[in-house]
Amino acid sequence: MFIRDLRKSTVFSLDDGRNTVLIFDKHFPEAADYRPGRYLYYTPEHLVTQTDQPIFSCFLLQNDSPDVVAEFHCSSPDGVNWVSPPRSPFGGIQLYKCCANTDLSFFLNTIKMWIKTQSGKKLTIKTAPTCYDPGIHTVLHDVYNNTDNCELCTISNQHIPITPSDFLSGIHLSEKRRLKKCLNAGFEAGLTNQPTAKQCYDFLLQCRTTKGYYISISENELQVLLTQFPNDFLTFTATKNNEIIALVIVVRVNEKILYTFLSSYRPDFAAFSPIVFLTQKIYEYGQRNGFEILDLGTSLDHLGAHKESLSRFKRNLGAETCEKVTYHLAF
Repeated sequence: MFIRDLRKSTVFSLDDGRNTVLIFDKHFPEAADYRPGRYLYYTPEHLVTQTDQPIFSCFLLQNDSPDVVAEFHCSSPDGVNWVSPPRSPFGGIQLYKCCANTDLSFFLNTIKMWIKTQSGKKLTIKTAPTCYDPGIHTVLHDVYNNTDNCELCTISNQHIPITPSDFLSGIHLSEKRRLKKCLNAGFEAGLTNQPTAKQCYDFLLQCRTTKGYYISISENELQVLLTQFPNDFLTFTATKNNEIIALVIVVRVNEKILYTFLSSYRPDFAAFSPIVFLTQKIYEYGQRNGFEILDLGTSLDHLGAHKESLSRFKRNLGAETCEKVTYHLAF
């Protein structure tokens, strides 16, 4: 069954003669439409973990093809302010097939028009880092930016390109010394399924609290993600004598991208900087499994301000910098 076949289940649809936009107010059965590179956060299974509010799923289809051209998901906590994504690192339009900018503008304007009929006044769209697909970012940026009453907020995001080159070849001398220190101390690191969700949460909470930081997810939410997505939420640990000293939870965003979701280390092992050792293991995992990007995310402190020391640490790991753009559309 294709998305087009579910048209009777929509809350809204619009056809301009060339394209059709379908909007659903519930999680429809997974359809057979071919969507290469679909992000985990756009799947019905993940969407239901993001919010208790209704999620509205929007699809653009060309009238001469059954396949989905693009999709978009949004929600509202109060009926006035709308967001995409409901709750995940990014949302916005995911584009699967080449189409004209006018087609995408029709898609976005239809979504805006429908939100206005629901008493919506503002739509905030937090988009993927530009490194995920620079060409598609340029296309979508033009579509977002050329709509009426659009304001931009841009922050820096960092990533390590996963290439055939050895991890050591791209890192700073200071990090090579720390990595050697970990090896000399007998640390072991790699992908594991040993810690339970509670053990992961307790470790992250204790480490972060000690450093004066909070954790942006509840124990129950982490439990759901690790349990329901065992192949997409991957736990890497560094250990000393079988005791965890550092932990990173990595998300398989799609078949090409890994994202460091949560990480921390025991303060008493700070001199070893065990996250360097773990990053090497994650990079090597990416090499073995055909990934192209290790997304290290933004570098913000607990107040949301840029944290230069964290950004510098990522650069020392070989990270490159790109932009992550949020669009605020007022109606």
